[in-house]
Amino acid sequence: MSVTGTYSGQVNVGGVSAYGNISRSAVSQQGHSIAAPAGKAGTLTTRTDNNTGVATLGTGHGLVQTDKVDVYWAAGRRYGMDVGVVVDLVVPIDGGAGDNLPDQATALVVCKRVPVAAAVDGDDVVMLALSATKRCHVVLLDDGDAVLYAAELLANEPQVWALGAGIVNPLAGLAVASAAVTNGDSTAEATVVIAFMFD
Repeated sequence: MSVTGTYSGQVNVGGVSAYGNISRSAVSQQGHSIAAPAGKAGTLTTRTDNNTGVATLGTGHGLVQTDKVDVYWAAGRRYGMDVGVVVDLVVPIDGGAGDNLPDQATALVVCKRVPVAAAVDGDDVVMLALSATKRCHVVLLDDGDAVLYAAELLANEPQVWALGAGIVNPLAGLAVASAAVTNGDSTAEATVVIAFMFD
């Protein structure tokens, strides 16, 4: 028995409107709705280089050495950074990918990754949908935790790919073993949705 997924949207630009509906059928599907805790607000108190620095966070941040975190600031974000030896509120961060760290003294939000058991063969994907209620980040990982696909999500602005819509499958040739999400908002929990349809 097949399953069906749909996506609807309306565009209003330049005084004209267009409405569209995408519908696809596939053999199977999986959907994940993840509660991503609020990130921890702080400041980049030391900037060693583009991917190394020290964040000073508020009390109760809960981060420990070897945690994997995403770091957000107003003009960018760097994901998959490693936490070094934490001393009270002082959290060393290193590595990762994305934007270069901002200037020293820039306000940051640091968020530990939430793992998601999401496995799929990218060649079989018919529809991929990502969304979040806050500014968030999603990575799809292989079985060695290497990043295969990364997406920054703005609040309530979904990203949808569908087979046959004229855009190359972003997961073609990739074997997704898991996913991880973070929340770039320091004030409230976010809901992150990851959904696949596949043959």
